[in-house]
Amino acid sequence: MTGETIAERICKMTEELLSVEKVNPSNTLAEMGFDSILFIRLVVLIETTFSVHFEDEKLLLSQFHRLEDIIQYVEALHRQTSS
Repeated sequence: MTGETIAERICKMTEELLSVEKVNPSNTLAEMGFDSILFIRLVVLIETTFSVHFEDEKLLLSQFHRLEDIIQYVEALHRQTSS
Protein backbone atom coordinates (compact mmCIF):
# COMPACT_ATOMS: atom_id res chain seq x y z
CA MET A 1 0.00 0.00 0.00
CA THR A 2 1.11 3.53 -0.67
CA GLY A 3 0.56 5.19 2.70
CA GLU A 4 -3.20 5.22 2.25
CA THR A 5 -5.27 3.80 5.08
CA ILE A 6 -7.41 0.75 4.51
CA ALA A 7 -10.50 2.97 4.67
CA GLU A 8 -9.13 5.38 2.06
CA ARG A 9 -8.19 2.54 -0.30
CA ILE A 10 -11.57 0.80 0.05
CA CYS A 11 -13.36 4.11 -0.57
CA LYS A 12 -11.24 4.65 -3.68
CA MET A 13 -11.99 1.10 -4.91
CA THR A 14 -15.69 1.70 -4.34
CA GLU A 15 -15.61 5.02 -6.21
CA GLU A 16 -13.92 3.33 -9.18
CA LEU A 17 -16.31 0.38 -9.08
CA LEU A 18 -19.40 2.61 -8.95
CA SER A 19 -17.95 5.27 -11.29
CA VAL A 20 -18.59 8.08 -8.81
CA GLU A 21 -16.37 10.90 -7.59
CA LYS A 22 -16.82 10.45 -3.85
CA VAL A 23 -18.41 7.91 -1.52
CA ASN A 24 -19.43 8.43 2.07
CA PRO A 25 -18.60 5.30 4.10
CA SER A 26 -21.56 5.95 6.41
CA ASN A 27 -24.03 5.68 3.53
CA THR A 28 -25.80 2.37 3.17
CA LEU A 29 -24.71 0.06 0.42
CA ALA A 30 -28.24 0.23 -0.98
CA GLU A 31 -28.01 4.03 -1.15
CA MET A 32 -24.80 3.64 -3.13
CA GLY A 33 -26.49 1.32 -5.61
CA PHE A 34 -24.81 -1.93 -4.60
CA ASP A 35 -26.27 -5.21 -5.73
CA SER A 36 -24.87 -8.67 -5.06
CA ILE A 37 -22.67 -8.63 -8.18
CA LEU A 38 -21.06 -5.28 -7.33
CA PHE A 39 -20.58 -6.44 -3.75
CA ILE A 40 -18.71 -9.59 -4.84
CA ARG A 41 -16.59 -7.53 -7.24
CA LEU A 42 -15.61 -5.28 -4.32
CA VAL A 43 -14.87 -8.30 -2.12
CA VAL A 44 -12.55 -9.74 -4.78
CA LEU A 45 -10.73 -6.41 -5.11
CA ILE A 46 -10.36 -6.17 -1.33
CA GLU A 47 -9.14 -9.75 -0.95
CA THR A 48 -6.58 -9.27 -3.71
CA THR A 49 -5.38 -5.87 -2.53
CA PHE A 50 -5.07 -6.64 1.18
CA SER A 51 -4.30 -10.40 1.02
CA VAL A 52 -7.26 -11.20 3.25
CA HIS A 53 -10.03 -13.77 2.91
CA PHE A 54 -13.69 -13.06 3.67
CA GLU A 55 -15.34 -15.87 5.62
CA ASP A 56 -17.98 -17.71 3.56
CA GLU A 57 -20.86 -16.37 5.67
CA LYS A 58 -19.61 -12.82 5.00
CA LEU A 59 -19.96 -13.22 1.23
CA LEU A 60 -23.56 -12.02 1.33
CA LEU A 61 -24.47 -8.39 0.77
CA SER A 62 -26.96 -8.69 3.62
CA GLN A 63 -24.06 -9.15 6.08
CA PHE A 64 -22.99 -5.51 5.66
CA HIS A 65 -25.27 -2.50 5.94
CA ARG A 66 -22.80 0.33 5.26
CA LEU A 67 -19.44 0.67 3.55
CA GLU A 68 -17.92 1.47 6.96
CA ASP A 69 -19.03 -2.01 8.11
CA ILE A 70 -16.95 -3.55 5.32
CA ILE A 71 -14.03 -1.29 6.22
CA GLN A 72 -14.17 -2.34 9.88
CA TYR A 73 -14.34 -6.01 8.91
CA VAL A 74 -11.33 -5.69 6.57
CA GLU A 75 -9.34 -3.77 9.19
CA ALA A 76 -9.99 -6.61 11.67
CA LEU A 77 -8.98 -9.25 9.09
CA HIS A 78 -5.86 -7.28 8.23
CA ARG A 79 -4.86 -7.07 11.91
CA GLN A 80 -5.31 -10.84 12.24
CA THR A 81 -3.13 -11.60 9.22
CA SER A 82 -0.49 -9.06 10.27
CA SER A 83 -0.02 -10.58 13.74
